[in-house]
Amino acid sequence: MSFFDTVLSFFGGKELPQGCTFTLSCAGEKVVMPVTPESFKAGITYKNSTIEINAIGEINMIGNRGLEVISFDGFFPAQKYEWSETNDTMPYNLVRKIKRFATMKKPCKIIISNTAISMPCTIESFNYDEHDGTSDVYYSISLKEYRYVRPTSEVKNGTTGLYSRIAEASEEKEMIAYEGNHLLDTANKMVSKVMPIAEQGQKAIKAYKSMVKSGVNPINATIKVSKRSVIIKERVISL
Repeated sequence: MSFFDTVLSFFGGKELPQGCTFTLSCAGEKVVMPVTPESFKAGITYKNSTIEINAIGEINMIGNRGLEVISFDGFFPAQKYEWSETNDTMPYNLVRKIKRFATMKKPCKIIISNTAISMPCTIESFNYDEHDGTSDVYYSISLKEYRYVRPTSEVKNGTTGLYSRIAEASEEKEMIAYEGNHLLDTANKMVSKVMPIAEQGQKAIKAYKSMVKSGVNPINATIKVSKRSVIIKERVISL
């Protein structure tokens, strides 16, 4: 039910229906949106791709799904409305709380009752303003799914300075590319040694493009392959 339908229902003397409750929490604290947003948007991108192969033509490669993104708009009331979910009429208390969530360096969680939305997330954007003279604060917020990956590595990344969140230890394998192998076949063979099947298509395309761009010739060379990179004739190609 929309916000306006709820208002009309109330003033018509009818009992308010049970709708959705939007709750954003982080590190033991939570914000229950005092006025239920009229709607929300959720979406996922899927990392599929296509490649062109001689004698076959264009084929599609199934990739992994991206992170789910959820966004919604609403307002924090500066006075008590009968349809409000809470008694908090200090809108900037809620603004400050959400801004603090966004900078705590910890994942949040969004739950929208009576829907399938219940997931860890990060706050990607949070905008707010006043524009109708009531002192109500209108906001828009965008959230992105957060994936927990069990860390096992105690080694810091040299570029980011962060500990790895990759569950599997890096394992290096070797292979040799022989005459007559197409470069794409070589790329497929490389990634098949260290990557799960679901990731091989996308990684093979990346390795193939990198070899073409760099001009490296892998024929009769000993190739060292790990989940993060390929080393061909002392040249490193990231995966």
